[in-house]
Amino acid sequence: MLGKVLKYDFKYMGKMLIPLYAITIGLSLLTRLFYMLADKYSIFEVLSFFTNISGIALMVASLVFTLITVIKRFYTNLFKEEGYLTNVLPVKLNTHILSKLISALVFNIFGVLAVVGSLAIMYWSVELAESIRAILDTFGEFIPYILLYMVLALQESEMLICAAYSLGQTQSKNKIPYAVVFGIVLYSIAQVIAMVGIGILMLTHPNYLELLENMDMGAIRTTMISMNIFPVIDMIMYYLVMRLSLNKKMDLE
Repeated sequence: MLGKVLKYDFKYMGKMLIPLYAITIGLSLLTRLFYMLADKYSIFEVLSFFTNISGIALMVASLVFTLITVIKRFYTNLFKEEGYLTNVLPVKLNTHILSKLISALVFNIFGVLAVVGSLAIMYWSVELAESIRAILDTFGEFIPYILLYMVLALQESEMLICAAYSLGQTQSKNKIPYAVVFGIVLYSIAQVIAMVGIGILMLTHPNYLELLENMDMGAIRTTMISMNIFPVIDMIMYYLVMRLSLNKKMDLE
């Protein structure tokens, strides 16, 4: 049953986001072409400037719109008129939640890859390749951690908003104000979790800050791993909040 629910979530998000990702990559290709032509025709220097600015703005918009689309799907499918149909389907609540989270994760990955790919297309050069190669020789093992963190950070933000809205829906009145308050509370709890984690890290590694300042590879590796662990802990909390709050009877909008 999860596969059937995923099919509709993928279809909804795909028709909204895939064209945006394609346009983002297409604009980066156009910018690259203008860069190549700028050496021969000065007009393309001006055009490349505008497409470059537009490309950066579109990359940011791609990630922001991904977040908005995920939240909108969660909201309309579970709480608006569509929610009446969703609630009468012979599908477990957990299946609906997992479908939203899995589809969100997939498109978060697509969004990050679209942005990274667009940046590579626009700014790739021999000099940049040499600089990147030098960085990779030293810090190459950390690139997957950074890319993973980008995906997890986007997923965590989406789940925070969805969890807060789920809690807000348990109230009979002033749902949005309550959702904002619950969101602040959940965010504060997440910050406390991070502070506790950092405190534990400092206690178990007394020289951690000193090693980090000296660019110690072990300290950097520990930092990268921690950066990806904290969002996972937060997302588990948000998932449990969504599941518990959605199990309660809610007034659909």
